Amino acid sequence: QDSLGLAAMASNGASLLEPEGQSPKVTLSPSAASDRAKAAMLTPRWEAREAQCGEVSVEQPETAGSAMSRHTTYLVVGRFNGGDDFSSRKRYSDFEWLRKVLVGCFPGVLVPPMPKKQSRGRFEDAFVETRRAGLQEFLRRCLLRRQIALDTPTMPTFLAANTEEAMEELRKSCESRTLGDKCRQFKVAFAQELRNLELPPDDTRLVQVHEFLASHLLQLRNLVTSLLLVIEVHRSASGAVAGLQKSMASLCDGECQLLAEASLEAAQGPRAELLAALGRQCEAPQGALEGNYEVLLAAVERELSDAEAMQEGLDTLEQLRKQMLDLKKAAEASEVTLKRLREGGDQPSKFGKLFGQKDPEAQLEEVRTQYEHLMQESILAEEFFVAARTVAIGSELDRFMADKLACHRWAMEAFAKLQHQTGRRLAAIWGPLAP
Repeated sequence: QDSLGLAAMASNGASLLEPEGQSPKVTLSPSAASDRAKAAMLTPRWEAREAQCGEVSVEQPETAGSAMSRHTTYLVVGRFNGGDDFSSRKRYSDFEWLRKVLVGCFPGVLVPPMPKKQSRGRFEDAFVETRRAGLQEFLRRCLLRRQIALDTPTMPTFLAANTEEAMEELRKSCESRTLGDKCRQFKVAFAQELRNLELPPDDTRLVQVHEFLASHLLQLRNLVTSLLLVIEVHRSASGAVAGLQKSMASLCDGECQLLAEASLEAAQGPRAELLAALGRQCEAPQGALEGNYEVLLAAVERELSDAEAMQEGLDTLEQLRKQMLDLKKAAEASEVTLKRLREGGDQPSKFGKLFGQKDPEAQLEEVRTQYEHLMQESILAEEFFVAARTVAIGSELDRFMADKLACHRWAMEAFAKLQHQTGRRLAAIWGPLAP
């Protein structure tokens, strides 16, 4: 059952932090059903530093096929601000492909995380609904990033692709993008940031954050485990209190006649009052305390997913650096070969000519073409890396840390409010009985 009516609050778009009639700071998922009935966060208002680029929702999951071909599709509907409506059905693998492409296009940038894969229970209603909410959250967070949503063609084309043929055409288009294409698209998307940011003097901050994330992710996973344990303990305690109330009711029934015969009717008053209070506590919203901790769990799981996404962005930036260095090394090796050929080295022997070894001029032309291509690629890779590194150090890491801090504040305020409500409810039950 829903803790403190959180699911009902979420379905009505209610905030945990704001009184009725005021603008909420955060919206809960309208349907974040899970085995532990957690209250999952949707896009918090703290992220909306830029206007959302459009509206999108993921609806009407449909499962089709049988055996190995069984799969679920989701209806994706919405519109970009000032643009046309879009509507198409997508599979989880389509979203997975989209995110992989976006990560490759935006090294050093936190691309919003997606709900993770699951091998068991993939077609159960609760799981399908949780995945639907997670996919919707992924798209909505992407629409908060102008660079991802509008300034490169991938996402608009993905949302508009309403046939398998259109999706296949998009896949082929993305596969054919060259390093130069990706570099140009990145610089267009982050043109404003690149105009305003200075080149970082060194990689100290990148190294610091990368090392921080390596240990921080382990700590966050340990915290998730601890919260799950706390929730389970409170759930067990709630069941134990209900059992206590039943045992005490049975005891009171057994005592009633004997106390009456002894003319001590008043003596059963304290026990009866205690029993009544326990009954009221058991009748309160089920799982109140574990529900409070599920809010913390939702925040920590969100923080963990974002930290993993940030680490992935930094890993992609490091892969771009390695690609740049490998291209430079290959270009240098090609230059050495070209110089040797120009000086008359590597002349084909008569035996080599007999078996088709290229003559010096043809070989020289081939190596020169290869060298020019490698030089051009290494220049583009360096240009791409410098731009991505500048954005990562000058903008993305600050954004990541600011969102982390805002998530901490949301969790503190939401948890404190729920704990306060629980305390007030318990005080109302037990206060009249206290001496």
